[in-house]
Amino acid sequence: MSRILINHFSPIPNKITGISVYTWQIVSALLRHGKNEYVLSTNWDREHLPELITGTGMEVVTRQVPANETAALFRNTLDLPPLMARLGCSAVFHPQPTSMIARMKKSVVVIHDLYRVTHPDLHSWKQRVQWHYFTAFGFRQAGALIAVSGATRDAVVAAYPEVAPRTFVVHEASPVERPTDAPPRAPATPPYGLMVANITPNKNVKLLIQALGLLAQKGIRPKVNLVGRDEFGVLPSLLSSVPSLDLHQLGAVPDDRLRELYAQATVYINTSFVEGFCLPILEAHTFSTPVICSDLPVLREVAGDGALFVDPHRPDDLAEAIRRVFSDGALAAQLSEAATRNAARFSWEKAARETEAVLDRVIAAQE
Repeated sequence: MSRILINHFSPIPNKITGISVYTWQIVSALLRHGKNEYVLSTNWDREHLPELITGTGMEVVTRQVPANETAALFRNTLDLPPLMARLGCSAVFHPQPTSMIARMKKSVVVIHDLYRVTHPDLHSWKQRVQWHYFTAFGFRQAGALIAVSGATRDAVVAAYPEVAPRTFVVHEASPVERPTDAPPRAPATPPYGLMVANITPNKNVKLLIQALGLLAQKGIRPKVNLVGRDEFGVLPSLLSSVPSLDLHQLGAVPDDRLRELYAQATVYINTSFVEGFCLPILEAHTFSTPVICSDLPVLREVAGDGALFVDPHRPDDLAEAIRRVFSDGALAAQLSEAATRNAARFSWEKAARETEAVLDRVIAAQE
């Protein structure tokens, strides 16, 4: 049995992000299903850590890490090797690309997406430079890389061919569980669509607004609930161009409410230009909820047969898909059955065992 340090860094500590959700789930799964011993290093305050972590009794080390990614990389490079030595750790697992810029042979780094390379227009020049000269420099030296999807691995290998032999695919799974005693699926009346996404450029929420506007012109006004933060106040300006839509921004919601929203939604809607994996699709499928999503290779990989795929640049495609699922009960039932089958392909237990296999490989290479 080896001792492994988990380096969790968040540029906005104590606030839930996609990477934090992934971290808590994979750590919990490693503790439950792995054979190694794990120590968590995090820049979250202890009182904000979820019960999923604090209830395990694992050792937790809290560290102050700069919010700036470049500064964080340098701080990790200085702080983590002596911390590993003090704790007796054989390897370090970075659940996010913000790892170190040197002494990386004992590191396994998770890459969730390669947006800054594949879609540079979504990022500032400072973010692109930071990634190119510091983040990517670090994981080029890593003992191994984990990509959360085959599509993400393809992007990584295309950008950095030299890392191909050391890059492995480990799929995520739904962090939202359907209770074992949950009743059969029963969509709410009146029906509604659901989108779970913080409003950022890659999520392409404008497409949803445009599609609902097209339907409104035909006298069709489906209700849609939008869960997620709008930290830059983008949504009001989008809605001002298309008034009278039945769109409700719910902001962040508790887990119990989120499960209820998934379970009772007629359809889950994704409009992204780019994704590294897209956990909400699996969350929806966990509740047998049909999905409409952008026609991206990674979303075909994740959603399988449980989705209708639309061009993320064509609001008429999305409008027609929404109309079909809301009006065609047989189609909705078919997608629901496919969603149930698809969700069964993914589990955190599987992800934990595959992740630990990569960690063991890196540890063995040092012996």
